[in-house]
Amino acid sequence: MESVRRKRENRIIGLIGVKGAGKTVRAKQLFRASQRAFVIDPLAEYEQGYIVSAHGDTLDYLCETEKFRVIYRPLEPGDFVFACETVRRAKDCTFIVEELGRYCDNNSIPDEFDDIVARGRHYGVNLVYTVQRFQMIHKNVTSLTDEYYVFRQCEPVDLEQVEKRFGDAVARIVRDLDDLEAVHIRVKEFRAHVPKSYRVVSIIPGSGVFHHQLPAGRDDYNNGSGSRRLSC
Repeated sequence: MESVRRKRENRIIGLIGVKGAGKTVRAKQLFRASQRAFVIDPLAEYEQGYIVSAHGDTLDYLCETEKFRVIYRPLEPGDFVFACETVRRAKDCTFIVEELGRYCDNNSIPDEFDDIVARGRHYGVNLVYTVQRFQMIHKNVTSLTDEYYVFRQCEPVDLEQVEKRFGDAVARIVRDLDDLEAVHIRVKEFRAHVPKSYRVVSIIPGSGVFHHQLPAGRDDYNNGSGSRRLSC
């Protein structure tokens, strides 16, 4: 019988921002919030899970375990394709790709990863990716991303990309963000000009995500009640 979880729409979440702004902190929260999670961890930043590098061990573990948090540390370029194939076979899980720019760019994307992006809902796979710049993301990924956490951007060309996608108001907020702050944007609602479709949030390590008071003059999308906790 097909699981109830697989019948739900999947989510694709992009975490964009400069090094050290808080992308991995948020990704780790999403990792811990999932009962079935697989993270590609090239910089060895994750610890609370089953750490593997060998292909056989990873696949055997997923096939025999209903709940899992796998931390996969690739050793060779081809390991990314293997990880994508493994996630597609495992199904009903959260797939987190740290440093997406290592594996694809705005001009090329592996077929196996493109399949997860385009058909993830058929596998029940939620996708979370981190990357430093919008220019490093393939258009097939950005076109299907459901939510963004846009952390601080400093370079003019990066701020131009934010403005192009989300407007001047968002770009000005992004420029002035502190570490562990982001603009959380729900893309479908944002494009439809739905009020409160973007929020400034604070990422609290070991706790959760909190609404953050928007700067003066930019509180049209704030709920007016100050900070409050959001679910993971």
